[in-house]
Amino acid sequence: MSIVKEDLLSISPDALAPAATEAKAEAVGVTKASMGGAKCFVSAMLAGAFIGFGGMYFCTFLGDTTMAFGAQRLVGGLCFCLGLCLVLCCGAELFTGNVLMVCAKASKKISLAGLLRNWGIVWVGNLAGSLVALAIIYLSNLQAMNGGAVGEAFVSVAAGKVAAANNDNYLGFDHKISCDVEIPPSHFTNTPPCGRVNLKSHAHPGCQGDFSLVVEGMTREEAQQESSRCLRCDHFGYGSFKGGRNTEW
Repeated sequence: MSIVKEDLLSISPDALAPAATEAKAEAVGVTKASMGGAKCFVSAMLAGAFIGFGGMYFCTFLGDTTMAFGAQRLVGGLCFCLGLCLVLCCGAELFTGNVLMVCAKASKKISLAGLLRNWGIVWVGNLAGSLVALAIIYLSNLQAMNGGAVGEAFVSVAAGKVAAANNDNYLGFDHKISCDVEIPPSHFTNTPPCGRVNLKSHAHPGCQGDFSLVVEGMTREEAQQESSRCLRCDHFGYGSFKGGRNTEW
């Protein structure tokens, strides 16, 4: 049996011009939009599980504290690619890849309803698949490997995705953000609330032959009053910062 040119074209990698790449992305988007709901969901579950297994492999290497930092990240990153390779080889539906379906929508080859339907099914399927992978990993007690170091790596990565401050604390840093401004204390008195300070202007007859500023500046008392009012503002001032009027966070 001889191999013909058409057989080689079916297995050769794509090397397309930009216009051809756009056309193929549109064709793939049309195919994805017309995919059956059950098939799309199962394929999306597989993609979520594959990425979860890639993350598991990555965290397993992070749990080996004897490796150098650079080598640990390099090998871990290569191991994480396992999840992406499984997605590509199996043709699974990953939400980040399906975002390119906007090309088909922009060319009016699929409807908005078809686009959102696919995105919704794939997103939920990716989440379900990742939860299944999580259950398998947890039941296998993988987190207890290397004296619990693998489990600590899981927690560190998760905390780093939630907030960078958590990751700093795990690494031994203790960063604090302070306002570096003395917040004027509240005065609980019966005096009426003060409004903004209105700047005064020179009288028009007095401006002739006078090169000084037309608008007079604030006195020391007026400047303190205005800055106190602004700093205590809950909408635009310090009160709108994270934590309100806390001095540090």
